[in-house]
Amino acid sequence: MNRLVAITLAAWLQAAVPAGAAPADGTPEREAGPAALQGLAAPLGALLKATCPTARVTLDGGGLTVRYRTQTFMVHGSPKAGEYDQEAHAEEGPNRGGFLLRLTFHAKRPVRAAVVPQDLQGPYWRTFIDDYPLGAVAGGGYVSMSLSYGRHAPRCLLSQIKACVAEAAKGGKQ
Repeated sequence: MNRLVAITLAAWLQAAVPAGAAPADGTPEREAGPAALQGLAAPLGALLKATCPTARVTLDGGGLTVRYRTQTFMVHGSPKAGEYDQEAHAEEGPNRGGFLLRLTFHAKRPVRAAVVPQDLQGPYWRTFIDDYPLGAVAGGGYVSMSLSYGRHAPRCLLSQIKACVAEAAKGGKQ
């Protein structure tokens, strides 16, 4: 069940599934996901409230998504072979000065083809990807960050978001 609910950050913290609670679909990663992300949500929420108060926060299973000035683009995908797909597909991405942040909980270190941290170049925006061990936050696990941004996004804000997530994942304070 992939339920998408638009909520405020404070409501997300209250609605988080406590560690050890059984999720509706029995997925183990979702069981600890929201509880593990609580430690990341508080400092991130404080940063967003101060810098971009109109950002929308959504909870989707074991992840947290923050949308600030995003829109849907029609994109011709590019598989690893380097050719472009014939058919365009709809993909959400950042508009001018915006960003799209996705944080996803994993019980074990994610297996990726890409080396992290890394900036990936898409057709209209770049996406920074990285994985952070949660350490002292909620008993461990990993959080994957995907931060998409355009060339007009404030670099200072992007750096603050990256630092905030990295520091919160360690269990420190931002």
